[in-house]
Amino acid sequence: MYKRFSLVIFLLASCYLLTSAQTEQPDDIAILRLLYRTQPLTTTESPKDVNALNCYQVGEATDHIAAVDRRVVGKFTQKESPEILTMVSIAVGSGAPLPVPTGFHALLLRVDKEGVPELITRPQTLQRKSAPFTSRRWRPILSTDIDFDEQDELVMADMDQRTGIESYSIYRWNGKDFMAITDNPALALLAFYAHLDAIAHAGEDAEQQINMALAQLSPKLKGQNSADSLRQRLQTAKGVEIEGLKILIKGAANALVRVQYNLVTAEGKSLEKAQADYQIKRIDGRWLLDTERLKVLTTEVPKQP
Repeated sequence: MYKRFSLVIFLLASCYLLTSAQTEQPDDIAILRLLYRTQPLTTTESPKDVNALNCYQVGEATDHIAAVDRRVVGKFTQKESPEILTMVSIAVGSGAPLPVPTGFHALLLRVDKEGVPELITRPQTLQRKSAPFTSRRWRPILSTDIDFDEQDELVMADMDQRTGIESYSIYRWNGKDFMAITDNPALALLAFYAHLDAIAHAGEDAEQQINMALAQLSPKLKGQNSADSLRQRLQTAKGVEIEGLKILIKGAANALVRVQYNLVTAEGKSLEKAQADYQIKRIDGRWLLDTERLKVLTTEVPKQP
């Protein structure tokens, strides 16, 4: 079954990379101009420098800060041409004007032939009023077609960078806005890897996250794993970053899902890139990971000091 879909997934991945490479990426200033038409924008330091973003002071108020976070390319609202979903972090001080309030602001845009971004909409379901430039980060991760309709869904991540605790969610365009998907086998897989990421961050104090990771496994797969085996697969990594997700097969109670991930150091340097195929089954009303097949793609040996 795995061999049957290898060529298909290779072609799908190639098409996605080609689409991404051909999508013109506007610079941060051009994107911020969709929110701030006339206000001066000057480079400045991040208030806490937690997220390592390129920050800009808006106008004359030194405490009015804006930054463009990660961008994801996908065909979200239609099937013909790629679009860009990005999150803009904004912190407005007490003395600053309020054309855009403090929070995380999602922008869905397209790029014209001259490379100029055009705003499609500001998805309200993806907005967050919590303060950015802290340990909290709300950002898009990747796009993937989970229902085989040739339109992409959006994977978002909500992370506390201080504790390493992260949660993923998937959104689908419903014609007016993005809508959260609540029942899909990919969510079980994302939850498992979110707990692996938290385990890597927590180190020796990861017992709770280990139990939560094991809770995403079927009795069969849980019997093949333990706290020690989960720690062993993480090696010395301090984080797990998901780089790709694809549903290969999906039925009413069975699915085959592929994930690509990266084990990273505390500084974000890659230790190992790998992919894994999971058979996910609906058991007693829950999607649970039932079998896994791991494959290491590249390994980077850390340099000794």
